[in-house]
Amino acid sequence: MRYWKDDIPFDTLEDALSSRKLDDVKTLAMLVVGTKPPRKDECITAIQKSLSGSGLQRFWERLDSLSKSAVTEVVHGGNGRFYPDRFLAKYGALPRRHHEDYHDRTKNVPWTLLDIVFTQNKMPRDIKERFLDFVPHPANPTVKTVDELPSSIPSLLHSWDIRQGKQPVEQPLHVCETEEAAFHDLVAVLRLIDSGKVGASASTHRPSLSGVKAIAGVLRDGDIVDIEKAARAEDYIRAFAWPLLVQAAGLARLKGPKLELTKQGHAALSAPAHETLKHTWNRWLDKGLIDEFNRVEAIKGQYKKGRGGLTQASYRRYAVNEALEECPAEKWIEIDEFFRYFQALGIELEVVQDPWNLYISDSQYGNLGYEGYHHWNIVQGRYVMALLMEYAMTLGLVDIACIEPEGARNDYWYNWGSDDLPCLSRYDGLKYLRITALGAYCFGISEEYVRTPLAPRSVLSILPNRDIVIRDASAFSAGDALFLDRIAVKNSDHTWALDQMRILDALESGIRPDEIYVFFDAMSHSPMPDNVRLFIDGIVQRASLVSYEGAAEVFRVADEPTALLIAHDSTARSLCYMAGPNRLVVASRHAKVFRKALRQMGFIAPQGKV
Repeated sequence: MRYWKDDIPFDTLEDALSSRKLDDVKTLAMLVVGTKPPRKDECITAIQKSLSGSGLQRFWERLDSLSKSAVTEVVHGGNGRFYPDRFLAKYGALPRRHHEDYHDRTKNVPWTLLDIVFTQNKMPRDIKERFLDFVPHPANPTVKTVDELPSSIPSLLHSWDIRQGKQPVEQPLHVCETEEAAFHDLVAVLRLIDSGKVGASASTHRPSLSGVKAIAGVLRDGDIVDIEKAARAEDYIRAFAWPLLVQAAGLARLKGPKLELTKQGHAALSAPAHETLKHTWNRWLDKGLIDEFNRVEAIKGQYKKGRGGLTQASYRRYAVNEALEECPAEKWIEIDEFFRYFQALGIELEVVQDPWNLYISDSQYGNLGYEGYHHWNIVQGRYVMALLMEYAMTLGLVDIACIEPEGARNDYWYNWGSDDLPCLSRYDGLKYLRITALGAYCFGISEEYVRTPLAPRSVLSILPNRDIVIRDASAFSAGDALFLDRIAVKNSDHTWALDQMRILDALESGIRPDEIYVFFDAMSHSPMPDNVRLFIDGIVQRASLVSYEGAAEVFRVADEPTALLIAHDSTARSLCYMAGPNRLVVASRHAKVFRKALRQMGFIAPQGKV
């Protein structure tokens, strides 16, 4: 942790008191001993004498409960500093202190007993060591959870009319359950990359717009943004995150303008998905390819001069991971309650060392260095929301409940230059989060992962003629409709028909057969008809008869005897296959070794010659 010079605690109480003015020390002496010696050194001596021996414990007993809590937090906090914001988040109120020590947090507060042992929010080391003998450990902070989510959230449209008291508009709360989607999306994205359809920048490794659109098309529940309004790759969330995640995890790498799977990426297609997702999250913590704070585009000054002022992204990711480790799994938590709990835990999270490098709209008037312009929710909070929604959610580690970001928060409205911003970030609509069973495993809350079964919902009926009829439209989510669209043709608002070509397209894009069966078993009020199950089984079985083994190169040999000679060579025979009387087929990944084997035999195959 970085300290400025004036952050270093005093070694002794005498040093701390000596740094104060004479009148202040006299006032403090009056609080403790009831007299005001005329000289500063005499006041200090009187205070020290009153706190010597058992006097410190008597002093402790005179403190009110909130002041005792403040002492407790500092004594057992490690570095001897009092953090007002952290304390307020945990206890909901601040202990009474003189306003000069509080940096104008309160007005006209007289000197209190707490000001004797706190100077500039620091406790002298000698006093802290003595307090350790009898001051108890502080209670652990707790987080409030929500049993039932509201159906809608007030959205404050960003206008002066709303600021002046106009009734807010209600927005429906959209719940995104991500665990099952992540299992599907991981395989779908890897297969899409293997087909050479995802491009990325050689300098930034960020995906291209065409690559992001291709990924959005194979995601089980689509992207969380309105794709029709997305004009740039950066306007997406899930589809933007996946290429960065798989690159950071070593599952894909850039080759020319396109991503390709690595050996590890190919192995991930058949490996346990929960282990691959955990590995991907852990690698992102260490080696994420971008700084998530860069995605909060309304806050300027992050590049050039400002880049050096940002803290290390991996340190911030681990801080968020640590906060998530302390949360209960599978319980909804309101996002501002998570912010409060994060601070109450005492987990250090600083996005920028000097907020004067950052600004909104104008580097002078909208600078975040001004008092009140860079509070926790503005900077740290926006970073946390970006990491949760773009990366933890994409990997299925947290479920989220959100509304549209426009008008979702008003905590930035009084920052200069924010008048024309309907939201500060694309993540402002995040209202609740819930750690999934997969997230609990990845965050270390649970040692083992047991896949959460889909709860039966009796939402639809499957008819023998392969029609699917929605029985309960209120329980049929947008995600359910997206999945059904992948395997069936929609005939009306409440009717679909299973379709062989749709199912084949779905299987080719990465949907696993068990996902189809699990979906219907969980959604249908009665078992799937036998003939319908046989219909799906037949499609799946036939689809599995052909598999893709990667790209290959074809080499033409002048005559059949020479081709047979090469094909039976001790080295080359494991790298090539005969394709007709005078052609050899070699997997692209083996082409370099095959060419070397040809040279050993006295042959060459010039590049581009077939």
